[in-house]
Amino acid sequence: MNKVKIDGTKVAYIREGRGNKQKLLMLHPLFGNNKYYEESIKYLKDDFDILAPDFPGFGLSEKYKDRAHNLENYVGTVGKLCKYLDFKSFHLAGSSLGAMSSIKFASMFPDSVKRMVIQAPPYDSSTYDLNLREKLMSKAAGSKPLVERVNKFFRKMKIKTSRDSVVKFMRFLESHYPDFDDEYGVIYYSFKTLDLDAAAELWANIAHIDLTEEAKSIKSPTLIIIGDKDVSIRPSSMKRLNRLIENSELEIVKGGIHALFLQHPTKMALMTKNFLLNK
Repeated sequence: MNKVKIDGTKVAYIREGRGNKQKLLMLHPLFGNNKYYEESIKYLKDDFDILAPDFPGFGLSEKYKDRAHNLENYVGTVGKLCKYLDFKSFHLAGSSLGAMSSIKFASMFPDSVKRMVIQAPPYDSSTYDLNLREKLMSKAAGSKPLVERVNKFFRKMKIKTSRDSVVKFMRFLESHYPDFDDEYGVIYYSFKTLDLDAAAELWANIAHIDLTEEAKSIKSPTLIIIGDKDVSIRPSSMKRLNRLIENSELEIVKGGIHALFLQHPTKMALMTKNFLLNK
């Protein structure tokens, strides 16, 4: 794991498969970190020079001290990291929050992005399964601002310090995703390393985001992937995104859940590779 200071914040990243290859930037989901792609990277590094950062407040990256944890700042930080590492003209792959960030990145830096793979991006409020979201938020119910309610929810679960709480969260995942198996310990590692305040602030800031206009502006060839058993994001909403992004394809994975890169790391790596290399 490497670290570098970007505007005063230490940002952790992994770099795999260096050499004279096409470059691939991989952005992780909410509550995740670059370990989320660890298994898939094993199958991608022979064909790509891969950069996978931890967003500020997640994994081994520091949280921001002087700015908000939101999509714009995250994309800005990743853009500066790429510039620092001379990581130019690359493909993008992102899951959930990482897919949202990819849409934002491609709209802000269109000349940098060649092709893009985005899995289950919650690009506007209509994409969420509101029943699940409300069920989660009801644990932090009250009239306080959203960020405080989310923060209270995290602290009540004591996710950062209690393995029992992570086990409870795992059981919650398994009850909604019967095929889910955290074989590689990614979920436990993710909740152990995330910063609760940063995660709560970010979740509040992206809860009602609308990336419709950004999606419309994307010109890079794009593959949209969604699992038909995803209970976090409505699979039907990806059909609309497919229409919004002019040069895009939609792939629906049968039996696929929200954490597709954990559920099917080899399959997702192959789909990503074939699309990015235009096979």
